[in-house]
Amino acid sequence: MTVTRETLIIDMLRACPNLQALTALFNEIGMHCLGCHLSEDETVAEACEVHGVEVEQFLARVNAVMHFELTKDTAIGDILKYAPECKPIFYAYGMHCLGCEISAEETLEEACAAHLVDLDEMLEKMHEVILDFQIQD
Repeated sequence: MTVTRETLIIDMLRACPNLQALTALFNEIGMHCLGCHLSEDETVAEACEVHGVEVEQFLARVNAVMHFELTKDTAIGDILKYAPECKPIFYAYGMHCLGCEISAEETLEEACAAHLVDLDEMLEKMHEVILDFQIQD
């Protein structure tokens, strides 16, 4: 789903593949309305207006969350941002350098090569964790 100005907040929530990342985004920008009964019939544009948030910037960030796809070419920083439930997997594979400046832009494939980790195995575990998290939501 691509979120537009006219998308209802409730429809966006129902379609979001990662509610944790979306909730974090809402909280970060001060829109604490996700549980509010008033937000059910509110469009994105209306919610942004009420909260003083610039709509186009909001749409860009929300759609990044909505369309996040984990691949071997995904930057570590993006994984931590859009699928934070994967963080323990990095630690399980001995990748403790998540705060390093280099790791934010490094792809998962590059990180696995640098740490001698099987890329396919790690991707599989991350996809499992993301799917499990989505089912729990």
